[in-house]
Amino acid sequence: MELRLIKVIERYFTSTGIYEKYIVYWDANVLHVINKETLEEEHVFENTFGGSVYRNFLYIAEQDFTESVFDLSGKKMIKRHEIFFDNTRRIKNMQIGSFYAHTAQIDEDGEQYFFKYDLALNKLVYKGPANNYSWLALNEDFYLSWFHVRKYKTGGVLKVNGLQNSVVWKFVWAELGSYMDWDYIHPPVWKERKCYNMYYMDGMVFLSVSKGVVALAAETGKQLWWVDFNTTEKTTLRFDVKPNHLSFADGKIYIRDWRQFVSIDMKTGEILMRKKYIDFKVGNEIIRGTLDDGVKIHNGKGYFVLDVQAELYLTSLDLKTGEISIECELPDVKDQVSAENIHFEGNRLYLRDNASFLYVYEVTE
Repeated sequence: MELRLIKVIERYFTSTGIYEKYIVYWDANVLHVINKETLEEEHVFENTFGGSVYRNFLYIAEQDFTESVFDLSGKKMIKRHEIFFDNTRRIKNMQIGSFYAHTAQIDEDGEQYFFKYDLALNKLVYKGPANNYSWLALNEDFYLSWFHVRKYKTGGVLKVNGLQNSVVWKFVWAELGSYMDWDYIHPPVWKERKCYNMYYMDGMVFLSVSKGVVALAAETGKQLWWVDFNTTEKTTLRFDVKPNHLSFADGKIYIRDWRQFVSIDMKTGEILMRKKYIDFKVGNEIIRGTLDDGVKIHNGKGYFVLDVQAELYLTSLDLKTGEISIECELPDVKDQVSAENIHFEGNRLYLRDNASFLYVYEVTE
């Protein structure tokens, strides 16, 4: 793979602003809109703290707690409203679907609300109390929400009917049992499980938890399978899998942590591969671990950026064999890149580093 750098965007304080026709990013209360074809800036909006594109309309979150909508094709503001903010304090996790937009929000008194907005009618069709604002929409009425109870040091996930504000089912991940944690200074200790991320796909809910992955039926909350990578042998603790991030492709789940690569059958939970990739070479340097985790899947490979003595490399894992390949060096990238901030699209590659620079490359396979 060969890369040619064609654009660097500074102060790119977002990781999700790459759309079909536009790159949208927020920089110190200013929202920028860049045409993806020309890579030239088309629009600038001040006094904002975020925005997203849907059907050629830019939804702008403004600092006066209102939501503006800008017609990108007609290049004009077509309406201003208070749909999502409703004169309250802050918006949380807006998700836009085919017909409706959903959001959860906290008002001035700290109360949480669930909103449903009809995009075609430009009308708010529902507002009601929300069980929690850390959530993931399943369909037009139901969403998933996780909770954490500090008093009991535990947590779980709920399926919630947003229109009725009722809990359909609840799963507590502490019921999976404790796990053995360790570091180089302290001795191994037993701890309660924590949840890192929640995913929904093909009627199933997947939770990445401390040293394990659990699959639930979205309809009923029934546990379908549970993969526990935890061990208790002190000599093998450092080789336990830490599944902070999950990637999905071709009916499989892929996990890469700092020392190994794992694939799991999405339907059954069967471990298809578990391959340690420590002690591979980059030039004359022996690599015994990586600094971050996760992969971005593209053309049958899982990509991540490898940091070797401050030299960065675009690196790939073969999803079938687990073999590592160094695709190319990244001399222009200033800081480390998380796998979630790698974005392939056509003959373009977008990389966002931890220093908030977005690099746009032309790719030749």
